[in-house]
Formats: sequence, C-alpha cells, structure tokens
Amino acid sequence: MALNSGVGDTIDHYFRKVTLNRWTSKFSHLEKEQFEIALKSTKSVSKHHPQNFQKKVIESYEHKRKEFEAKHNIKCH
Repeated sequence: MALNSGVGDTIDHYFRKVTLNRWTSKFSHLEKEQFEIALKSTKSVSKHHPQNFQKKVIESYEHKRKEFEAKHNIKCH
C-alpha cells in the first residue's frame, strides 16, 4: 500500500500535529492535566472527550463506592 511507508508516516505525523494544535487552541480553557486525560492523539490512540466524560464516570464510581462502603461498613481498596 502506498501510504504504508515513510510518506504515510509523514502524512500521519502531520495530521496528528494539526489535530493536537487545533484541540490545544479550541480547548485552551482546560487545565493541562484535564486536557491530557480528555484529549489524546498519538500514533496508537486518538480520543476526543472534551466534556471530560471519563472524569464524570470516575466521580460517579467513587461516589457509589463510598456509599457501598458505608452501607456495608467495609473499606474497599
């Protein structure tokens, strides 16, 4: 395949850089740590969760875990 070469790698690198630069500009209101969790563009991973859905899931899990611990008088680790 024509793009499975150095040319393809160059194009891939270019568009990942363009994407990351666009996201950095568009989501400049996010703190660096939040940005790195919510938005990622690497050779093997591309994720775009600017509403930080991952954070919402983790917070919900922690809340339910604490409720469970209190209800059953246990401590989960």
